[in-house]
Amino acid sequence: MQGIEAFFALINEVADGVAQKRHSVNWLVTVDHGSALITAKPDSTQFDDHKFSLLTESLHEELQALKKGSRKRPKFFSDHALEAAKSLGGIRDAKQRTITDVEIIFDNTHNSFSTKPVASVDEIIGESHQAIGSIEGILDVVSKRKSFHCFVYDALTDKSVYCDISEDSETICKEVLNAFNSG
Repeated sequence: MQGIEAFFALINEVADGVAQKRHSVNWLVTVDHGSALITAKPDSTQFDDHKFSLLTESLHEELQALKKGSRKRPKFFSDHALEAAKSLGGIRDAKQRTITDVEIIFDNTHNSFSTKPVASVDEIIGESHQAIGSIEGILDVVSKRKSFHCFVYDALTDKSVYCDISEDSETICKEVLNAFNSG
């Protein structure tokens, strides 16, 4: 669901940029039985072939530029579209493992999208607020597979919170392991 929501947020925002108006298009969506492939076509009465061509070109070119680390704001991309692209790049599977690639196909042009654009998006948008926070709960999983991370189950909601842990800080790593071992 996270991927679908991010995908439609991205294409809606870019479509609105192309059309220069909000809520510019309704999408006709199909999904093949047993497939993870989603097909979205714009309602042609709202979004003509020229606008659709601009949309697909922009998505193809700008996603490729982001993938290569471009720090230039993509044409037709609002902050919300950039955040959606960042979300697509950060999708995790049901076991909270990073999915390495998401593929967007427009007019038989394949765009593989990885977590790499996340840094580009942050630099383009800029951070509006940064704060140090905490979570109170039960440390349930500690893993070093692919990256050092843990899951803390929130004391109020009992929902898992994925936490990346910087391996650069030996003190923090030891604290996490000690907290896990003492639980």
